[in-house]
Amino acid sequence: VFWQLDGTARAENTAQRIYLSGHGKDDAIPWKFQCTTGAQSGFWTNISVPSCWDVKGFGTLNYYRDLTNAWSERGLYSHDFVIPNDWTKGRVFLVFEGVMTDCEATFNGHTLQPIHQGSFYRFKYEVTDLVSNGVKNNIEVTVSKHSANASVNKAERVADYWVFGGIFRPVYLERQPDSFIDRVAINAKADGTFSANVFGDHVPDGSLVSATIKSIDGRHIASIFTGSFTNDKVVLKTKVGTHKNWTAETPNLYKLEVSLLDGTNISCQLEKRFGFRTMEVRDGDGLYVNGARIILKGVCRHSFWPDSGRTLSTAVHKLDIETIKDMNMNAVRMSHYPPDEEFLDLCDEMGLYVLDELGGWHQYYDTNVGPRLLKEMITRDVNHPSILFWDNGNEGGFNTNFDSLFAQYDPQHRRVLHPWATFGGLCTAHYLAYDKAAEACKGISVYYSKGQEIANTNDHTKYIYMPTEFNHGLFDGGAGAGLQDLWNLMTSSKTLGGGFIWALLDEGVKRLDNGRIDVAGNQAPDGIVGPYRQREASFYAIKSIWSPITIATNQSMPSRKIVIKNNYAFLNTKNCKFAWKTLRFPGPFESATNAIVIATGSIKSPSISPGKTGTLHLALPKEWETADALELTIIEPGGREIDRHVWPLKGIEHLHSQAANRDSQTILSTKTTNGVDVCVGDRTFSFSKSTGMLIGVRAQNHSYSLTNGPLPAFGDFNLTSFSGTSGEGGYLVESTYTGGLKKVSWHISTNGWLQCDYTYTAKGLMDYHGVTFDYPEAKVRSKRWVGDGPYRVWKNRLQGVNIGLWENNYNNTITGYSGWNYPEFKGCFANVHWMQYDTDEGKITAVLSTPTFVKVLSPDFPPKELSGKTGIELPKSGFAVLNAIPPTGTKFKEAKYTGPSGEQNMATGDYSGSVKFFFGELVQ
Repeated sequence: VFWQLDGTARAENTAQRIYLSGHGKDDAIPWKFQCTTGAQSGFWTNISVPSCWDVKGFGTLNYYRDLTNAWSERGLYSHDFVIPNDWTKGRVFLVFEGVMTDCEATFNGHTLQPIHQGSFYRFKYEVTDLVSNGVKNNIEVTVSKHSANASVNKAERVADYWVFGGIFRPVYLERQPDSFIDRVAINAKADGTFSANVFGDHVPDGSLVSATIKSIDGRHIASIFTGSFTNDKVVLKTKVGTHKNWTAETPNLYKLEVSLLDGTNISCQLEKRFGFRTMEVRDGDGLYVNGARIILKGVCRHSFWPDSGRTLSTAVHKLDIETIKDMNMNAVRMSHYPPDEEFLDLCDEMGLYVLDELGGWHQYYDTNVGPRLLKEMITRDVNHPSILFWDNGNEGGFNTNFDSLFAQYDPQHRRVLHPWATFGGLCTAHYLAYDKAAEACKGISVYYSKGQEIANTNDHTKYIYMPTEFNHGLFDGGAGAGLQDLWNLMTSSKTLGGGFIWALLDEGVKRLDNGRIDVAGNQAPDGIVGPYRQREASFYAIKSIWSPITIATNQSMPSRKIVIKNNYAFLNTKNCKFAWKTLRFPGPFESATNAIVIATGSIKSPSISPGKTGTLHLALPKEWETADALELTIIEPGGREIDRHVWPLKGIEHLHSQAANRDSQTILSTKTTNGVDVCVGDRTFSFSKSTGMLIGVRAQNHSYSLTNGPLPAFGDFNLTSFSGTSGEGGYLVESTYTGGLKKVSWHISTNGWLQCDYTYTAKGLMDYHGVTFDYPEAKVRSKRWVGDGPYRVWKNRLQGVNIGLWENNYNNTITGYSGWNYPEFKGCFANVHWMQYDTDEGKITAVLSTPTFVKVLSPDFPPKELSGKTGIELPKSGFAVLNAIPPTGTKFKEAKYTGPSGEQNMATGDYSGSVKFFFGELVQ
C-alpha cells in the first residue's frame, strides 16, 4: 500500500495528487506484475513502477523493430492502495503520464474506457464513483507492447530507438472540485500583451474567473483581471507594463494564477508558469525571438537511461540539460516523441529552445488515433515558452491532415515543421553533403529523391535553412567532425535558422544477462556523449565551435589586445567574466602534475552588443612572452565556462632543450653480425645494417622494445648506404634510401640521449604520412605529454583541445562501441612537444624538435561492416610522428563530403623531422 500527497498543491481549492507509483526511476515502487511471453514470463512477481519491463529482464528487448514473437507480449499489472478519508469531496481522476503502448485499465473491478493507444502522452479516466475512502482500492492494468491500431505500431514501434514496453511514466490520482479549471493555453508576448484561454470542466455558464500574474517568488506583476465562462471556456486578457522577457539566454518566468469564483469564495484555483516571449518566423529571412534574430545550435535527444530505458528522473533531466548547455548549445529537439513534462519545465527554467515532436518516423498515426494524441501533446505542453516549433512526426512520418490541428490548441500558432522536408517556410533537409548544404544556405529547397539530394533551383522561394538532423554521429565520427567547415558555411547564409546534430547520447542498454552495454551494433551509438553521459572528444569540439563568444582573430601568438565577437542574441559581453593566466609547462622529468601558473589577472569586461566585435585589453606583465603559454577563460553570467583558449608563447622553446640535461659519458661502438651496437654509460643502442633501423635498446639494466623505426608510414623503401662514425659529442649512424624514405641519421649523445633525424618523400593525395616505430601495446601503462589534449583529434576535428600538460592511464576504449572510458588513450594527438610512455620496461621519453602530430599505439575501431562512413585508416605502430592525419566521416557521409578539412591531405614532396629519445629515468 503506497500513497503520496503531492506537496505542490495541498489547498482545498486546488488539485491534489496521490502518487500510486514513484515519480521516476529513482523512487519507483513495486506493483504486482506478470509478463505474458519472453524472459521471466508466465508467473506473478513484482516490478517497479514506473519502469520499462524490458530493461528489468522481462519479455524481449529489441531495437528498431520488435521480433515476431514479441507482438503478443503484454504486461499485467495489479496494485492495491488506500485513499485518505478526507478525499470525500469533489471528483477523482486516474492519470497516466505515459504507457507503452495500449493501456487497458480497471479500477476496483470496473473497466475504464476507452483503451488508450499511443505511448508518449498523458491521459486520464474519471473514477469518482469508483473510489472507496479509507479502505483498500485496486487498479489492474494490461499493457500491450504492440497496439491494436496498426498506425500506432508503424509510428512508434518501427523507429530508430529501443522499443520498450511498460508503465514508464508516473501514475497518480488527482482530486478536483465538482466544477474546476481543467487547463489554460497562454499567449504572452514580449510587449506585455497577455491572453489565456481558460477551459473548465462542468463549469456553469456565467461563472466568474479572476486571474493575476505573479513573479516566481509570489510578487504581483499585474492587476487582477476577470471574465466569465461560456460553454466551459473563457478568454482572459491584460497588458503588463513592467516585466522581463523569456529567452534561452534570459529564462525569466512568471506564474499565472487563475481562480474560479463562487460568490466571494474561490472554489477552484490553477497555477501555471509561463514566459513573456514572441516567436517569429520571418519568411525568407530567419528566426526571431522578441525581435532579435536567433540561430539555433541544437541536438536531438531521446529520453533514455541505460538502466531504466525511457523511465528517467529529475537528476537525469538536469544532467541532460547541463550537458547540452555545457556544449554551448541553446536548443534541443524532442525526437521522436514528446518528453516527460518535467524536462520541458527545466528547459523553461534553465534556458533551452525546444522543438516538440509528435510521434512518427517514416510512418505516421492515422486520422482515428492521431488527432487525439496531438491534442494530448499540445494541451500538456502549450504553455512552455521554451517550445518554438511543433514537429508533425519525422522523416516522412507526418500525416499532413494534422497540420491544421496544431493551431486549434495553440493560441501562439507556432509553426509546424516536417523534419527533413521543406515545409512552413523552412528547409529542414537532413544530412546534406557540403555542396548541397551550400545550396540550402542560399535559401534553395533541397530534398531527397531516390536516395539523392536534389536542389530545387526552379523554386524561387527563399527558405530558411534549419536541418533538424545533421552531422550524424556514429562511434567517433560525425558530430564534431567537419562541424567547423559546415558551421562556417551555414553562418555565412543570410537565411540560416540553425541546426540540430544527431544525437545527444549513445543509447546503450545495460543488459541484465551479461552486465554489458548493448548499443545494438551501429544502431544506437550515435551520441556526442556516452550512455551515462560520458563526454567524448566531439563534445569539446562542438563546445569550442559553438561558443557564444569567439576569438575573431586567428592569432598563433596573441598580443595584449585580443579581438572577440559576441555571438549571443541578447547578452552583452559586459555581463561575462574574462580572466588570463601565463603558464609554464614542466619537462618530462619534472614531477609537476599540472602546468605552473606564473601570473594571473582579470580583464575588464568590454561592452559588446550581440553580433558585434570588440577588444579585450589584457594587463599582462612585462615579460609575459617568455612564459610557455597564455590562457584566456570566458565565463557566462551564470558562472558556466563557455570557452578556454591557450596559446603557446616564445618561452615554450625550453621544452626542446630537455635532451641536454645529463652529464657526458664515454661512447663505444661495436660492429655486430646484424649491424652496430653503440654503448654510452649504462645504455646500448643497436642498429640494423640491412635496414638502418633501430632494432634494440638496453638502458639501466632494462631492455626496451622500441624498434623498427623510423619506417615511412606510407610507401616502400630500399636501403642504399649504411655507416657509423664517431664525432664530436657522440656517435653518428647514417642511412640513405630510395623510395618513400630518403635519409635517416641517428645521433647518440654522450649524455645518453638518442636523436633521430629523418627525411621521407610523400606526394599526392594521402590519408596520412610521417614515420612510425614499433612498440608492443601490452607493455604500455600510461602516457604523459605537453601538447594539445586531453582528447585525440582527426584532420576535420582539431577543435576542442588546448595545449597543456596531460596524462592518462592506458585504456582500449572503442568510442561509442565499448568501454566509454574517456579520453581515449590511443589515437592522434596534435602539437605534441614531448611525450612520455610509462611502460613495463620503464619510461620512454620522446622530445620533438617541432610540435606535430603523435600517434599513440594503434587505435581499435568497430568492425567495418558497422562503421558506416566513419572508417579510418592509420598505420599500425606503437609510436608515430605524423605530418598529416586522416579525417573521419559521419554515419552516412564520407569525410570528403563534410567540407574542405574532410578532404585527403595533399603531400608535396620531402618532409623532414627530428625526435630525441631517452630511455628510463633521467639521473644527473
